[in-house]
Amino acid sequence: MKALVTGATGLLGAHIVRALVEEGHSVRAFTRASSDLSGLEGLPFERIIGDVLDAESLRRAANGCEVLFHAATSFTYWGERLDDLEATAVEGTRHALDAAAAAGLPAISVSPAQGKLLHLLARVQGARNILEIGTLGGYSTIWLARALPAGGHLISLELDPKHAEVASSNVARAGLADRVEIRLGRAWIRCPFQ
Repeated sequence: MKALVTGATGLLGAHIVRALVEEGHSVRAFTRASSDLSGLEGLPFERIIGDVLDAESLRRAANGCEVLFHAATSFTYWGERLDDLEATAVEGTRHALDAAAAAGLPAISVSPAQGKLLHLLARVQGARNILEIGTLGGYSTIWLARALPAGGHLISLELDPKHAEVASSNVARAGLADRVEIRLGRAWIRCPFQ
């Protein structure tokens, strides 16, 4: 999966970049020219210079990405005007959502915390087989598949061929292709348990 992370040099953004890289994903770090990159040292990423208040630079950065993590914020509260803080929080978020839409990214997301929860639920249940409806980029698929014991199997049903292709690539890159099967088509037709 190719991800764009805004605010990639901040505390939250740097952790998101690190988690994505550790999961085997390709990352674009959207930063200001003046940003300190020391929190990303040693990580492979593509740096895109821009500002969340510049909608066009954000749109260009999102082009070709499959997911966008918006973690940009203003953190120097002393001496900043309330208008400046609000612009980053409100306008920056609006620009991030517009850029994601312009890049064709669906307005669906699974956060790392939600992924971990899915993983824990599957493990607590002792799941050996999992049926997932809606694969998207395969992020939740990977979390669920990692919870399976040896010999376990996950079937994920996806309607969109582009999403299925991206997810298959992400699953393979995560080393889970042996336990994941992505089926393309309408779930009510493709469901293996009818």
